[in-house]
Amino acid sequence: MSGKRVAWIATGALAVGFAAWVLLGPDDGSAELADAVAGTGTGEELVLAELWGGEWDSFTVVCPYDPRDVVEARLAPVSAKGVPDLAARETEQVLVLVDSERADPVRAVTVPRKRVDLCSEVTWEVVPASTVLVVERPANLPAVVRPAQG
Repeated sequence: MSGKRVAWIATGALAVGFAAWVLLGPDDGSAELADAVAGTGTGEELVLAELWGGEWDSFTVVCPYDPRDVVEARLAPVSAKGVPDLAARETEQVLVLVDSERADPVRAVTVPRKRVDLCSEVTWEVVPASTVLVVERPANLPAVVRPAQG
């Protein structure tokens, strides 16, 4: 194969990869969460600490229309730096992984509500990483994930 042809193929592959990244967004972990939820049935449990390892000990969910000052107060003393402002958006929610020993969140995972709904049945506080979540599957709607009762 000629050098020019290889260069054109490489350029084309880069362009396709860049287009996919722009259209699909960077992989921030939302696909991992959606896959984990997809693998569970109604009433089954999920623990985020088992899904994502790392240096975090608690989490919260920022829901659509949560005012920024409420989010900041909920996360305090950890800052809300890096957490998107959803005060005017209803199509996404943000799962915020927190290490209580750090000043900033460990990770902020933006999750499209059309895949998994973390916000329809709960008002979130910061909860331990070991919190057991339960998956519900309403008819013709995205899976709903909320903390298990008791």
